[in-house]
Amino acid sequence: MNQLWTTLGLGSALFVATNIDDIFLLLALFADPRLRPRQVVAGQLLGMLAIIGASVAASAVAVALASKYVALFGLAPLAIGVARLVRRDDAGDGDADEPPTNLRSASKLLAVTTITVANGGDNVAIYVPVFATQNQPNQLILSATFLVLTAVWCWLGHTLVQHPKLGAPIRRYAGPATPYVLIALGLYILSGLLD
Repeated sequence: MNQLWTTLGLGSALFVATNIDDIFLLLALFADPRLRPRQVVAGQLLGMLAIIGASVAASAVAVALASKYVALFGLAPLAIGVARLVRRDDAGDGDADEPPTNLRSASKLLAVTTITVANGGDNVAIYVPVFATQNQPNQLILSATFLVLTAVWCWLGHTLVQHPKLGAPIRRYAGPATPYVLIALGLYILSGLLD
């Protein structure tokens, strides 16, 4: 039982340390009128599953990803941010509240999943050695902890965006800021190529 609590504590500490920046990304995603909350939550969970899967697979062969390769994940949010910025500029000052009809639900889910994986790509380098030192039951506990805390993060982000006093300013500023947040995130991740 002591081992269970130790593993839960390790998983919680790892998640918070590696995903603290994710709450700001979640605020932007939940404030985006083109995305439904369920698309954001599903994309986050699918992205975390991909990160966990990559970490477990890499730890199984004891291969840590070089940070330069992980940094290439930054291309995804950079491209999505630039595309949103260009699309918004092309639309002019039209109805910002009207979601574009050309984006299907699956593509929105894929976009959120891609952003999540890109934002968490550097987590793989941290998770791999941890998973490599854990037995299979502990790997399952860590994975479950990451998924539960991803759901908690989503709940927190959605709650803040829907808050009676905080929600309106977040929605007002986070939505238009989303392309810039994604571009900055992409550039930050790509800066790992310079290390």
